[in-house]
Amino acid sequence: MEPRTACRSGWGVEGEHVVFFTQTGSRKARNLQADPRVALSVVDEANPYRSLAIRGRLDGILEGDEALAVIDRISQRYTGQDFPMRSGAVFLIAPEKVRVTELPFRH
Repeated sequence: MEPRTACRSGWGVEGEHVVFFTQTGSRKARNLQADPRVALSVVDEANPYRSLAIRGRLDGILEGDEALAVIDRISQRYTGQDFPMRSGAVFLIAPEKVRVTELPFRH
């Protein structure tokens, strides 16, 4: 299987897991079930010269009401509202390697 990358606009932290959600039939969901390795890159909106890179593995999947509670918390962070679609799965990622990079530039 070839590695794939996909933009994730909604993500968060729940306990010791990095979490994001997608629909259960999506390509991302199918790929994660076939290969649990994950790499995430995040750029700080306030400082584009600061970034976070996380490598880890899928540690679990939440579905149903448990997933919707997490999805709504993530959506509230981004939009101030519950997520309008009432479906989806939350993927729990156990970080194995985390790197923060901050370059000495100003934006």
